[in-house]
Amino acid sequence: DIKKVEEKKSMSTFEKYNKRRTRVFDVDLKGISTWHKAKDLCGKTIPIIALGYHKSKNPSYADSVFAIINDHEGINLPSWHKETFQAILQDEEAVKEIKDGKVSIKLDERVTKNGTKTVNATFVESELPF
Repeated sequence: DIKKVEEKKSMSTFEKYNKRRTRVFDVDLKGISTWHKAKDLCGKTIPIIALGYHKSKNPSYADSVFAIINDHEGINLPSWHKETFQAILQDEEAVKEIKDGKVSIKLDERVTKNGTKTVNATFVESELPF
């Protein structure tokens, strides 16, 4: 019995790498009536309640990456954030902190090597409201 407990314990380290098929955040995307472009919110730090991505049906387009501000508003983010979002969605502690309202994203302008302006999203601890 001790061996079974040890095996189970050591597996928990790797369980976060298992692909999830369940919804991580309980947000109805159909209820999001306003989608903001990240570039329009540059310089702001915004509390979030969820984040995610969805596959584009058109192979010519990148996957959509987004953060949810409240039940009615979301922010479209550059697709190159997808890998980071995938890692966060697999991290139960990070997901809990987002659900608990402890996480904001800070949006800043970034200029790429070829001079293209884009938006960088940095995760920060949310400011307390008082």
